[in-house]
Amino acid sequence: MALSLAFAGVVHAAPIAGTIKIASIDDPGFAFDTAANTVSFGVSALAGPGDTWNSVVTSSAGDYAGLTLSPATYQSFAYDPLAPSPIISLWEIGNTGSSGISFDLESISFIDESASGLTLKGLGTAHLPGFESTPGSWVFTASAIGGEFGFDSINVSPVPEGGTSLALLGVALLGFGGARRMFSVR
Repeated sequence: MALSLAFAGVVHAAPIAGTIKIASIDDPGFAFDTAANTVSFGVSALAGPGDTWNSVVTSSAGDYAGLTLSPATYQSFAYDPLAPSPIISLWEIGNTGSSGISFDLESISFIDESASGLTLKGLGTAHLPGFESTPGSWVFTASAIGGEFGFDSINVSPVPEGGTSLALLGVALLGFGGARRMFSVR
């Protein structure tokens, strides 16, 4: 009884499971330079006085559900090499420092550059209040067509395994225990 009371207050947060897609929205400061390996952001022309956001959530699912159309803030960065490394709060929902919903980029594993486009893929850690900080993947695609720059990025946090492996392990252990009893020497 005392043991169960001692652990009654322990709560473990679950990892984040879901996807979020963020795209530019009227950011005159957005540009990428494949010669300098940089991506730059400004502030959206639609942002109000004192706002810092430069993009918007265009779709969200899983634990990110309900964030669609929320403003987001991306920070400028260099990608080859990644600088700064890691990039703490590469993107954040809302104005900088306002929500706790963010993604830290820790590495870039794929770079594809062309005269009119850029694709980057990387790994990092997603943060969402009420959940564990969770490893996830990031894909960033930018284009410059007719002098217009635009980008979108997708973050995916892994969907936790539903316990199937643990259940199979339990069944296997029960089977071994039963077989041991059947074949034990009496």
